Amino acid sequence: MAALKEKYKGDAKKIQAETMKLYKANGVNPMGGCLPMLLQMPVLFALFTTLRNTILLRNAPFWIIPGRWIKDLSGPDVLATLEKSYPIIGNQINILPLLMGVSFYLQQKMTPTAGGGSPQAEQQQKMMATLMPVMFTFLFYSLPAGLNLYFMLSTFITVAQQMLTAKFKAARAGNQ
Repeated sequence: MAALKEKYKGDAKKIQAETMKLYKANGVNPMGGCLPMLLQMPVLFALFTTLRNTILLRNAPFWIIPGRWIKDLSGPDVLATLEKSYPIIGNQINILPLLMGVSFYLQQKMTPTAGGGSPQAEQQQKMMATLMPVMFTFLFYSLPAGLNLYFMLSTFITVAQQMLTAKFKAARAGNQ
């Protein structure tokens, strides 16, 4: 990729055409990285609808122990209630959206970036990697705890997969 960008420097259309040829020659689908997220979207919508509308899940706890933390999977996980209401967060402190934001931030940091782009594009990519977790944290703040739990756990699983893949690639490169 870097060789193509150096060879056809200044001709964006030629770089794009040669990159597509390279992808085709190696059997790589450029949209392959989007597939896991696209497959997750129907699950997210179905889980959201189920948690909001199913009467049997109302007040269903996550842990069945005294003093349990997540008391209701169909509503926000309220860790503490404040005396005063604040903009955006209201009068509740919900910890799961914050943990989900941290897990999403870790995933963004571990995701390899496409190097060789313009400095402006790289700066924009860094800003998006920082802003997306913050945006998702606020977006998910008042959503059901079950949805936050699902998204957080799937993100942690993705981070673990990325770590294992990186470890496997490093071991494989060391053997060659």
